[in-house]
Amino acid sequence: MNERELKIAKAILRVLNDRDGQMVEAFIHAEACLIFDEHIPLALFNSVLHECDRSGWVIGVKSKLGRQMKWQINDVGRGALLEMQ
Repeated sequence: MNERELKIAKAILRVLNDRDGQMVEAFIHAEACLIFDEHIPLALFNSVLHECDRSGWVIGVKSKLGRQMKWQINDVGRGALLEMQ
């Protein structure tokens, strides 16, 4: 990830850490934009969110209806967030 993507990843992890629970992508995106202090294009946001998933920082779970993914941070993600501080 480049520097901008790392800042977006940090914003995503902060949102999930502050909200201690599962969140849908739309809410994570909205709050991450506020933390990042500018609009994050949706394609870039999705790319970084899935990179966080591949890195093992977050866990994605399909909702009961299977239409949306709900995301939550895990202990590895909390550790990564601390290192980014």
